[in-house]
Amino acid sequence: ILTVAVLVGFLWILIKARMNDGIAEIPAFLLLGWDGAAWGPNIIVINKDYWNKKPLIAHERCHQDQQRKDGWLTFYFRYFTSKEWRLKYELEAYRVWVAVAPEDIHRIVNVMMNGYGFNLSYSDALEALTKEEAV
Repeated sequence: ILTVAVLVGFLWILIKARMNDGIAEIPAFLLLGWDGAAWGPNIIVINKDYWNKKPLIAHERCHQDQQRKDGWLTFYFRYFTSKEWRLKYELEAYRVWVAVAPEDIHRIVNVMMNGYGFNLSYSDALEALTKEEAV
């Protein structure tokens, strides 16, 4: 019965995304601690109660572009197995965020310092986010 529930839930998310330009707004607990995620090049899931959806969606769309460019499987393999690739992908996506919502720069610096295990200082994270190319 759990398998059926998971499949029905996944189908519900797919339908929600299909009806909303590829974006499914779902309860936070279903995201397992993330605020949003690009589930492949066609579906984004975001916390339905997230405080600033426009830059979050732009950030996730950047991850979708990365998946299209590098290939979906390559992107996820690199993202989950290489801290260097994860940093590269996240810097590019957070630069998009900051371009959409420059007022969020200090919040994003803190996310880069504390949210991914990158061991960046505040000044290193700020510098990396304001450069045009990844470090």
